[in-house]
Amino acid sequence: MYGIVKQSKGYIRIQSAPDQGTTVLIFLPRTDAEIATRDTVLIVEPDEFRRTSLGDSLKRCGYEVLIARNGLEACSLAASHEQKIDVLLTEFVMQDMGGAELAERLLMIRPGLQIVFLASALELETTRAVEKLRARVVRKPFSVPTVVTTLRGLLNPPRLIG
Repeated sequence: MYGIVKQSKGYIRIQSAPDQGTTVLIFLPRTDAEIATRDTVLIVEPDEFRRTSLGDSLKRCGYEVLIARNGLEACSLAASHEQKIDVLLTEFVMQDMGGAELAERLLMIRPGLQIVFLASALELETTRAVEKLRARVVRKPFSVPTVVTTLRGLLNPPRLIG
């Protein structure tokens, strides 16, 4: 088994604890068919540098990326974009409309849309929007690997073999 996983450029993680048993997790890379159906992320970020760098980084990781500067632009883009949009990745606090309001609007036209907020703990302190929208949160300050890990976990949850 180990040889097959290694030849496939995968890896194995073994977790064991007394009185809880052992779990063997096998991670394999995506197939060509999975790569051909790329996930699309709509980034809504007012800051040009963060918007561009995050978009470029996600493209390098294999995501289709749509970019908007604010909520109004994102609504227009989501309404006119003919292909699927898998995830809204948005700032929680923005000037024209907040991330929660934007998410609610986009869910009306894109019902299966997943939501990820970029937010500080303080920004989220007084809201129930995260629970209501079943959103994920990436805490600020964040790194691109953290965002990618969150997206992969949301879009490609681990599948158990066996």
